[in-house]
Amino acid sequence: MDMLLQPQRRRKLCKLFSTFSITPGLWNPLEISLLGIWSLGIGSFLRRERSALGILTLVIGGFAMLDALDWITQIDLIFRIGVFEISLLIIWGACFGINILRRPVET
Repeated sequence: MDMLLQPQRRRKLCKLFSTFSITPGLWNPLEISLLGIWSLGIGSFLRRERSALGILTLVIGGFAMLDALDWITQIDLIFRIGVFEISLLIIWGACFGINILRRPVET
């Protein structure tokens, strides 16, 4: 424990953590844009097998990309539209679970 409290060691650890951490202002646009890209990709795939779920996934992807655009432009109207995708994610999870239970994936 004494080794961690040494000032030199502490400075090295602080520098290490600050180097590899993502700043709070950058994390949300990165996270939401990755969600948008994933949703648009998986939505187009799901649309072939389960059309309603695929369309809902594509809509979520579109709203997620709008939300990511808001974090870049800081326009309040885009934020109000884009944040709607958070409530759609809850609905999507329930629809996905019900859909898989009703009609399991054939291998």
